[in-house]
This record gives sequence, structure tokens and C-alpha cells, in this order.
Amino acid sequence: MLCNHCVTTVFTCIDDVFIYSSPSGIPLESIVALPGYWRPDPVSEIFSSCTEGFTGTEEVKIALAEKNCCPLVGDTNVSKCTNLTFTDPEEQCLDGYTGALCLVCAEGYVKQGDACTVCESGASLTNAFMALLIFCVPIFLVVFLVLHCSVKDEKVEKGATVFGKIKIIIAYIQILAALPG
Repeated sequence: MLCNHCVTTVFTCIDDVFIYSSPSGIPLESIVALPGYWRPDPVSEIFSSCTEGFTGTEEVKIALAEKNCCPLVGDTNVSKCTNLTFTDPEEQCLDGYTGALCLVCAEGYVKQGDACTVCESGASLTNAFMALLIFCVPIFLVVFLVLHCSVKDEKVEKGATVFGKIKIIIAYIQILAALPG
């Protein structure tokens, strides 16, 4: 259970989520999320664990959550969220991350494994289309000529074989287009 460190006079812990329950009159705006936790707005009563978006062992999930959500600043033991009255929930995230639980890569970053790395141009759809044109148009022309010039019974067999290979080549090109750099 991740809520071992809930302050019971201020929070209740239900399913690894902090829920504000203080009758002491502490304003919600003055309470900040701990490293590894995220809240949707400054007056939200719910502090969600960022481990929910990661896979792996509990140790790995906790380490990734603490790195991305309200992380400690530099070598200090101070959270980025300390004294933070945010206007945008993304202010709780490590640079390069955005969205709920800081799980999405910000603009100018791309996902590589569990990390968002800088990619100034982002994913390029134009490059994918260019690769598709460069490889597929000549293949299409060759297949068309082979099928057009062969005997009818042979056309069916050759077509099935050739189109199976074309599917494999297109899948390969899609994978190549998705690779960074």
C-alpha cells in the first residue's frame, strides 16, 4: 500500500489515494502533493498516486512516479510542489511531462520507454509519407506489371504471394517511421 505516510488527522487513504478529511480548518490551497502524487486543481480534495500509470514492480512504479510528479528539485530534499499555488496542473510535473498524473509527453518531447526525451521537431508525419511513397510506389508498379503480364491462373497465386510480401514491407516501413532520429 502506498499511503503508509498519510497524515491521519488531515487525510484518509482509500485505494492509495489521499482524500482530504480535515476538520481542523486547514485550507486546501495550502496543502501540496508529496513527490509521486498529483492533484487536478489547487482545491481538489483528492491526491492521486502517479504509480497508477506505470507498469513494473512496485519499486519501479514508485521511483517513476516520484521522478515525474512533484519531483524533488536538484539535490535538495524539497519538492517542486512546495509552496506552489498552481494555476495549471502541469506545473506539478517534471519538465517534459504533462497531463493527468504527468504521464503524457509535453510538446517538443517524445516517449522513449518510460521517459520523455527532447525532440524539437516532434514526430514527423511528412517523413512517414515520404518513406511510404519512395518504397511503395515502385513496388506497386512492379507488382502491377507482373500481374498484368502473367497468365490468369498464375495471377491469383502470384498476387497472394506478392501482396503478402507487400504487407510485410509496409509494416516494416511503419516501424521505421516510428523510430526516433
